[in-house]
Amino acid sequence: AISAQLPHLTAHRISSNVFGGMLAVTLPFYAPLILLPGTEALPLTSGWRRGLRLLWSAALAVALLGWLVASSRGAWLALAGAVTVWMLWRALGRWSRYGRRGRRRSTRAWSLRLTWMGGVLLLGATLAGIAIALILGGYLPGAAALTNRLDLLRASALLARDTPFTGIGLGMYEMHFSIYTLLIHVGYIVNSHNLLLDLAIEQGVPGALAYAAAVAVAFVVGLRLLRSAFVTRHAPQAHTWIIEAALVALLVGLAHGMVDDILYGSRALLLLFVPFGVLAAASGGAAAASSDASEDVAAPLPETESPP
Repeated sequence: AISAQLPHLTAHRISSNVFGGMLAVTLPFYAPLILLPGTEALPLTSGWRRGLRLLWSAALAVALLGWLVASSRGAWLALAGAVTVWMLWRALGRWSRYGRRGRRRSTRAWSLRLTWMGGVLLLGATLAGIAIALILGGYLPGAAALTNRLDLLRASALLARDTPFTGIGLGMYEMHFSIYTLLIHVGYIVNSHNLLLDLAIEQGVPGALAYAAAVAVAFVVGLRLLRSAFVTRHAPQAHTWIIEAALVALLVGLAHGMVDDILYGSRALLLLFVPFGVLAAASGGAAAASSDASEDVAAPLPETESPP
């Protein structure tokens, strides 16, 4: 209804799925922007901090409105699921540190937090699998769309099987899929609607494995930094929020990438690497803060002269 009232522009009109997916990946970064305005390197007065919070809150409201009216179900589910995981992660962190008998040891609290979070993710994956089975069985709506997407994945996988080592080349999916899979000479669809499959098709299986390895390393590094901040409490809260926001944005991109390839198969390609860059920058800042804190603790006390 809102889009119907907007003027029609003759310039390129971006797809609503691409638009919603781009917003879904960037929205997690609004949390540290709103909660942590100003840093030690750029100290701000309370008035400036309140002004920045209002500014970023207004920007978040506009972005959320765009994400909502894009009507991209994949972007809706990916962001809602990732934010739910983030909220549970925060809640479990507080619950694991403070039990019924008071404050727990930090290392034990971290292990308890990871265990419960793993259980929550396993439960979520199980429920998602049950929901998919119910949809395909016709007990829930969306069977036609899901079946069409699965058929597209099966047909697209033939291209990955043809050139598993070299791939077909960047941006070559549309015509290869039409000519070699559909046996027509007209472009039919621009990507396979799956991030990892598109990587395997265009850059070969090694390219898909390289990206999967980068994702795994990002999560391992992020969790190690969060553990260090949780156990030693040396890292500032800003670093913790930024690291978590980067991991959540990466999770949103992966979740949405299973049903619609926005980050690799469109002009949103640059956003594919934003979470990695933000995580790398936050990692350096957290490591420096932890090093400074440890040096302060280990610094010897100044010598004093004995009284006469």
